[in-house]
Amino acid sequence: MNTQTIFAGTLLIILVLIVVFTWTKYPNAKYIVISRSDSESKYIAVNNLEIIDHHGGNREIIALEGKLKYDTAFANTTAAKAAAGQAVGDIILNGKNLGYVKDANIAAGADPTIGPVIGFLPSTAANGYLLFSLGCSAKVAKINIKSPEDDISRNNMQRVKIVLLDKDKNPIKGAEQIIPVSSNAIPQTIHHISFV
Repeated sequence: MNTQTIFAGTLLIILVLIVVFTWTKYPNAKYIVISRSDSESKYIAVNNLEIIDHHGGNREIIALEGKLKYDTAFANTTAAKAAAGQAVGDIILNGKNLGYVKDANIAAGADPTIGPVIGFLPSTAANGYLLFSLGCSAKVAKINIKSPEDDISRNNMQRVKIVLLDKDKNPIKGAEQIIPVSSNAIPQTIHHISFV
């Protein structure tokens, strides 16, 4: 064997090893579940949910299901404030539409109103969850979840659990993240969650 053959063979082996060790496997998910990871009575308000696939493209949310979630919201804060908590609004919360809500057990005419939100789980729904559906399964690399701008909503987003499910609604092994408690007095509004 000559030197060029040995060099080419060694280079090929090194390249194969680099590909094997740097290969990233992304979870192939169809659903994103958001719920509380603790037993505290705090609402979850989602202002925006951006799902980024392994190619860097955004995936569209086509539906919102869940347990004990709000199904409707109001078009503005005035209408939300006039209604009592859990009152039926004029906007359907389907994971795309934005609306304003009030947490459970808040009287008509009282503050605060929360929003705008695309999904809302009240503080009385300790075992509830929000389930966002994608149009088709995708290799999810990152999720950016945003809460409304108010301090309570930002604080409540801490200790929220995000779980990816496959097309049969089974949890994907290793595709679960919990938003940590912030070291700042007021946590950030947007949380970046990676699934690598």
